[in-house]
Amino acid sequence: MSQRELGQAVEYSEEQISSIERGRRTPQPDFLVTVDELLGRGGLLALLGEDVERARPGGRCGIRSGFGITRSWRHRRSRSVSTAR
Repeated sequence: MSQRELGQAVEYSEEQISSIERGRRTPQPDFLVTVDELLGRGGLLALLGEDVERARPGGRCGIRSGFGITRSWRHRRSRSVSTAR
């Protein structure tokens, strides 16, 4: 599913979806629940909503979304594997 398609399904712009994926924007818990259902993730993304609520002191919380965490982890892993060769 593209960012545009996901955005249309949840009534977000493509830029908003991109910002959430890149960790520039904190996702709302209800957004995570909806996306979890759309993508069939079995509650994994919905669980992140609890973390977002706990970390949110009253504004932007500065944690990366689940998408960002996954991408960051993959990036670090690929760099460590390529430098180990």
